[in-house]
Order: sequence, then C-alpha cells, then structure tokens
Amino acid sequence: MELHHTLQLQDKLDDEELAHYLIADYHPDTAHDLYAYGASPDIAPLYIGTDLAELLEYSPYVIRVKSDDTLLNIFHTKAVSGGSWSGILISALAEIAFDDLITHLRQRLIMQFSGNKKGILHFQNPAVAHYFFGESDKRDTALWMGPITHISWYAFPYSAIQGVWCSVSNSLPIKAAELLSDTSNSSWIITPSQQMALEIQYDDKTLSRFFESISISVTDNVEWCNYRQYLNQAESLGLIDNTCIYRYLTLCRQYGKPAESLLKSSYLFSLTGSEKLQYLENTLRKDSLYVS
Repeated sequence: MELHHTLQLQDKLDDEELAHYLIADYHPDTAHDLYAYGASPDIAPLYIGTDLAELLEYSPYVIRVKSDDTLLNIFHTKAVSGGSWSGILISALAEIAFDDLITHLRQRLIMQFSGNKKGILHFQNPAVAHYFFGESDKRDTALWMGPITHISWYAFPYSAIQGVWCSVSNSLPIKAAELLSDTSNSSWIITPSQQMALEIQYDDKTLSRFFESISISVTDNVEWCNYRQYLNQAESLGLIDNTCIYRYLTLCRQYGKPAESLLKSSYLFSLTGSEKLQYLENTLRKDSLYVS
C-alpha cells in the first residue's frame, strides 16, 4: 500500500492507455450527484443483474471519470471532509470495455468464506477497501483486481493510517482477451490474508470505540499499532466482553505493555477475567512504584 498526502492520480488520469472510474458507495445523494455532475455516459449501478438486484435502491454506482471532471473534484472534497457519500477510484486498461469491467466488479460483490458461507463485500467503501486491499497479501489483491491496474481511496479517521490518500497497484492486469475468456460466475473465495485483513478491521473498530469511550484521539501510526498488540494480548488472556477489554487497554495505556513473563504466568490463567485484571493492575502498579 502506497501513501500520499495528495491525490496522486494526475499521471494516471492523463495516461491514454488507462480508463478511470469512480465507484461511489450508497447514500441518498449518490445517484443524484453522479448523474448531475458526471460527464460520462458510462455509468451503472452495480447491483443490477446480480443476486443483490432486490437491493437496487442501495446499490453503489460506477462511473467513468477524467481529470477535469467536476465530479472528481466533488469526490475529492467529500473524501477529505467526510462528506455525505464516499467511494474509491480505480483504473483499468482502456481496452477493457465498460460492460466487461462492470461484469468483473459484479462477480466480486459476493465473497465466500468459512466453507459455503457467503457475504457481500462492500469494496467500494473506503473503510473496507483500506483493509481488504491495503492489509492483505499483494498477490491476493492482484488476483482480485483482475483487469484493474490501480485502486485509490482516502484513509478514514478510525484506523492506524489516517488523513492520507492510499493506493495499491497491479503490475500484471488481465488483458481484454483474457477477461472475455473467463466465464466463471463463482463467488470470490476469500483468502487467509484477506480474512486476516478484515479481522484487523474488526479490531480497529473495537479500538475506535475504546478511544471514544475515554475521549481521546489516536492519530499516530505507531501508537495505534501498539494498541492493536494490547488488544491481541487481551484476547490471548481470554478477556471477551468489552468491559474487561477496555479495562485491560486502560491498564496498558497507564503502565505500558506488561512483561511477557507476567502475561504467560500459569497463575494468571487460573484466574477469572476480573481476577486477572485485578492481579495485573496490582502487579503493574507495584512495579511502577518500584521503578520510580
């Protein structure tokens, strides 16, 4: 995943070998804004002709964009300021027909996981794209992208990386002939790295709620990643409910990371959740007094 302080699309948008598209997430204003400010006839809701057709009114939209489009400026403003609707930008080889690209994206709407379970992948949502594309294995991302060469999004506030533009690239995109020869309509089977990436998203949601509960804002990447480690420690200790997890995170915030020897103590694992926290608090407080 590459990070940029500004939207680094000018060179890509001006590349005649590429075509560029905005995939806008659902919001009551989305369709109106795309049809009112979009300059391209290449526009379509993703859910048409899929198993999600009954949810058409909530469908994300895909529209072709160019560097001087008013719609692109509107998207940029909404992304940075947290406006009504959000989305991602993608680039594909210009030889890929719009209908073929839409077909590819529709095939990626449904993901299969844990055997035969299926779910909707909201890849157009930056909060999902940030993890699914940015945190998973590059090879898995490239296979998912197919004919897509670039994906860009603005990093949302509740993650380890915030306030910057992010992008991933596919150095070996599928050509038009290869795409047309792929007649598979099967769901995308989520890979282990993609599953792990979505688990990181879940953890970050937990951390965001914790930060909100104690009225703090964490914007430093290193500090956020430290909290991820604390959260993993809480899970390893068997702390399940949010009250216990938040209390453990508070202890780590106050005293720092507990020693590995303490966390792996056989005595600690013989205690209940509340007893573990009390024991940890007493030990950490005692150690801090000793050091001071």
